Amino acid sequence: MSLSNFAVRVLFIVGLTCLTGTVWLVLWRIIALFCTKRSNAEFVYRLLRISLLGFAVPWIAVMRIIKTDLIGGSGWMLVLTPRLALVAVIGFAVWLIGACATAGIYLVRFQGFCSSTRSTCRGTVEEQELLLRLCEHKHIRRPVQIYKGYRIMVPCVRGIRRVKIYLPMDEIPMEELEMILNHELNHYKQRDVFWKPLMVILCCVYWFMPLIWYISKQVQKWSEASCDHRCYRDGYSLTYYFESILRMGERTISLATFAPTWGATATELKWRIDCMKQNRDKSLKRWVAVLTTAGMLLTGSTTVFAAEAGIEKAYDQAYEATAYAVDETAEYESAEQPEYEEFTCSEEEMFAGTTVVDAPVNITRSYASWTIKNGYTMKTPAFHKDKGGQVNVAGTISPSEKYVTLGITQPDGSIRAIKVSGNFSFTFKDLAMTGSYRVFIQNTSGSTVTCEVIYN
Repeated sequence: MSLSNFAVRVLFIVGLTCLTGTVWLVLWRIIALFCTKRSNAEFVYRLLRISLLGFAVPWIAVMRIIKTDLIGGSGWMLVLTPRLALVAVIGFAVWLIGACATAGIYLVRFQGFCSSTRSTCRGTVEEQELLLRLCEHKHIRRPVQIYKGYRIMVPCVRGIRRVKIYLPMDEIPMEELEMILNHELNHYKQRDVFWKPLMVILCCVYWFMPLIWYISKQVQKWSEASCDHRCYRDGYSLTYYFESILRMGERTISLATFAPTWGATATELKWRIDCMKQNRDKSLKRWVAVLTTAGMLLTGSTTVFAAEAGIEKAYDQAYEATAYAVDETAEYESAEQPEYEEFTCSEEEMFAGTTVVDAPVNITRSYASWTIKNGYTMKTPAFHKDKGGQVNVAGTISPSEKYVTLGITQPDGSIRAIKVSGNFSFTFKDLAMTGSYRVFIQNTSGSTVTCEVIYN
């Protein structure tokens, strides 16, 4: 696979998932405005996590690309003009540099986070027993351990398989410790130990998208607000609860990127308190919640097909804008052509024992970039030719030592073909009839080949 083909695949997947993810997140924002005063933070946060699926749902288009790569094919996104190929490579390079730079920044922060959790020791027996009772109450079967360290400034939870709750070395009253552990276990129950790293990955991939940075902050805020509401349902005093958070100060917030924490900034804490005051006893009726969630999923899913169709149309326009006209007769006649031995046969004889893949119909295109597995035949869309005319074909086969069959299908089902390798140029002259013709390349070389072909 050439660099340009790889680049256009990556940009297509990133662009499509970016578009669908944006639509899903906008839907969440609209629904959140409606639900904020009518429901509690748990429901709003649940919808926010569902909306993140918008970055994963365009699998129909993604699978089509994967299928093309595995079995060979042309798919509309694989057809490139030289100018589009250049744009794709440049765009891919810019995206990759941004993604690597963002990942590098996060990596430095993550190393600092990890270093603060290394010099720790196990919690006391009393603390472990308290944690065990809370886990039993919350039906958490996976082992959870307490670790304490001098570099741990604020309680946090980390790990999906090996769950660890980190605590400062400060002396914490048992009543306050119970609230803290309950809060961190709520984060675990909400799978925030998964969603936090996922948001880091999304920020690296979609670094160019302002909305993803906004949503990253929203995930942080609503995950904490949801845990606040869960703790309220567990019977803890909100006054004592928020006073405990306030005592931790703002010494922690860098940790919040990678793990759910106990602390908060003053602005965020004020928002969380207001959120609890307004919505702590509110909840949507079950049927309203179900319909709201189903409506969001249905509306969001329809955008996948619309987004793919829109990107395909935009790509078509870009292709037509960058396709170049070629005076094929002058170009091909001026080139020194090697001697090719032309032969004829029927379609049944030619295609027997191979898998034939038809390119999507778009008669304005005259350029194709194909990856063809052994035992496969690729056909271009049909184009019209008059009797006595000619079909000019030129291109390159890689690896250059591999021979493939290049030919045209005629309106009556007969075949005219030659064997080519490396760089080639050939004219099928004196067409015997008027009608629809197609150019094809058949690969029986024993290995996968890459073909770039221009024809008229």
